[in-house]
Amino acid sequence: QAKAQNLNPFTKEIYFIKYGTQPAQIVTAKSAFEKKADSHPQFDGKEAGVIYLMDGEIKYSKGAFIPKGAEILGGWAKVYRKDRTYPTETEVSFEEYDNSKIRARVKELTQQGKDVTYPVMNSYGKPIGENNWDTMPCVMIRKVALVSAYREAFPAELGASYEADEIQLDNTPKDVTPQESREDVVARKMAQIDQFN
Repeated sequence: QAKAQNLNPFTKEIYFIKYGTQPAQIVTAKSAFEKKADSHPQFDGKEAGVIYLMDGEIKYSKGAFIPKGAEILGGWAKVYRKDRTYPTETEVSFEEYDNSKIRARVKELTQQGKDVTYPVMNSYGKPIGENNWDTMPCVMIRKVALVSAYREAFPAELGASYEADEIQLDNTPKDVTPQESREDVVARKMAQIDQFN
């Protein structure tokens, strides 16, 4: 895929990521989407921002800034082509991409003394802890919307490419605290009975 799309894995335009026990995924960097769009002769610009709720009203910001106290609902993007009458427009839901609730559950289980495996890794193969979705949620949802719009606007060039934050994974935290086998429970109970005899 790297050769077919003229993308360089050595500059991290495209790379493989392995998530837990799932098969390796081919991931395209946002910069590669922008490079492909910018170099296309029909590319005629872009707009992108954040969809948010403020005082009971849904609003659209340009860029990645929203007022303090606003609730992020999603991201939006428009990609313009010279050969099309209308721009390609996308809107994406913040709830579908943000996994902070999952990370909070992992933290909760860990604080309860449970051993938890968490198979999700970030785009550099590092376990997810506090990450860009926690610290820069507006930037991240805007990026996802823009990449989606690029892919729809340039399907021949980008139709099969996905950015790391778009890949849906099995994000369910798994409690891996060792459980006693039936034999261990019986042995423990027998030892307790022997203490009273």
